[in-house]
Amino acid sequence: MSIYLYGLLPTVQLTNSPFYSVMGIDHTQTCIETDEKVTAVFCNVREEEFAESVLKEKMDNPKWVHKHAVHHHETTVIYAKNYLFLPSKFCTVYSSIDKLREDLSQEHLTIVSLFEQLKEKEEWNVKMYFDKSKFFKELERHSKVVPNMRDELKVLSPGKQFFMKKKQGQLLENEAQAELRLITQSLENTLINSTFGNKTRENWSRNATGRNVDMIYNSTSLVSKDYRKKFELLIKEFKQKYEAQGIIVEISGPWPFYHFASLDTRKI
Repeated sequence: MSIYLYGLLPTVQLTNSPFYSVMGIDHTQTCIETDEKVTAVFCNVREEEFAESVLKEKMDNPKWVHKHAVHHHETTVIYAKNYLFLPSKFCTVYSSIDKLREDLSQEHLTIVSLFEQLKEKEEWNVKMYFDKSKFFKELERHSKVVPNMRDELKVLSPGKQFFMKKKQGQLLENEAQAELRLITQSLENTLINSTFGNKTRENWSRNATGRNVDMIYNSTSLVSKDYRKKFELLIKEFKQKYEAQGIIVEISGPWPFYHFASLDTRKI
């Protein structure tokens, strides 16, 4: 049997919250392996289903990946609600329990250090979108350039009006991009100054979000549990400041430490 690793937790936390088993990815119950201060949560899996050579082929199957990735996430969330839980990457598989023990022993100090860094903290996602139509309408109202160009248009011939309107559109686009950069930087500064860490991530396309507005900022923040309400208030104030311009800010969390506790465990 191979070993499918879900993640790690501080052994001391099992004193007050005894481990509970759930159904694993290959229909076997989850269990634990303890190495002093570090406890691994895993389940046994069949080699014919999860061996490295087999996984390479299955990773090319979107339906298989989606089904098992959802299970991995849901299981991780279950344990993250009750423990300081460091999630492993999806499909981290060891050929034997001895190989897992070897890794736990070698990485022990690094893992314990991560436990200390993440103690009493939470991971939150922050995403910002903009409604282009609303944003441009509001920008045009306050633009210093557009009104002057409108006056010029009135006295121009139809041919020259065409080029002037094209120039007007480009100027407005430039203004919009400059304003969006300022708003984005303002949000990022707010996050950097109010959290223990902030990691900017790639913006998602409309296909990925399923929305008809564009994402212009995407990040993950490490927030103190004691600071959560203040953090939520800061985001609320930011939203209120810019919502009239078509700016949409959303936060979600707390999530497992997917971005601040990436375990570089070796699949052996």
